Amino acid sequence: MDAREKLLETYPDVFEKVKIVDYTDWIPNDTVTFRKDLPPELEGIIVQTLYRYAQSEEGKKVLKALYDIDGLEYASDKDYEIVRTTLKTMNMDPAELLQYPKNNLLEVNNLSKSYDGKKWALEDLSLKWKKGTL
Repeated sequence: MDAREKLLETYPDVFEKVKIVDYTDWIPNDTVTFRKDLPPELEGIIVQTLYRYAQSEEGKKVLKALYDIDGLEYASDKDYEIVRTTLKTMNMDPAELLQYPKNNLLEVNNLSKSYDGKKWALEDLSLKWKKGTL
């Protein structure tokens, strides 16, 4: 998808003002990531459940409405090599980019979203930084 399409309503001249100069190889987008100490069996159950749900008609509609997700695909570390290569080309250090802000604590809040007239409650998904320590 051309990212300019999402801006078209707000910036009607975005296609005239912003031009594509080149394309990258495919870059993985939003990820489903697990903490290191999550039991592998639980990780497997979650991955399989999310993947099956994303394949269902209901899942496709809900994921599209929630975050404009077109589907889920399995990925491996190799799929992220393009990200590492691109960052290296730009003289950027991935480890530095992934640092948590010092003296901050991650706070989990509730989030809800309307979809087809129904309200879907997504508890414990919205994240924000709260002053504190990790």
